[in-house]
Amino acid sequence: MQRVSSGGTQAENAITGTTSDTAQTLIELGATLSKTGDVTGKVHNACFALMAVENNDLRMSLDTPTAAKGLPWRAGETWKLESEAELQKFSCISAVAGAHATVQIIIQY
Repeated sequence: MQRVSSGGTQAENAITGTTSDTAQTLIELGATLSKTGDVTGKVHNACFALMAVENNDLRMSLDTPTAAKGLPWRAGETWKLESEAELQKFSCISAVAGAHATVQIIIQY
């Protein structure tokens, strides 16, 4: 997991997720971690994600974050997850109860 920038990022193919007061995985935010890629039916697993938070802070972890535990992710920051294991273990939670963050997620397979 690596911070990429402190400026926002948006893309046409981004998935938009919203955090809550309970920990959520990428799948719960709306991401798909595998897809059928071609006419042979081969399944491709996600291997990389670029993620930007638009508003409100959150906390993220490769474990189970709480509002007080996990890496702080500030509004406007962009992070990347660089392995299938990180994508599967990632979860996040709103840093302040009721102040949910909008997250843009771009998945690469």
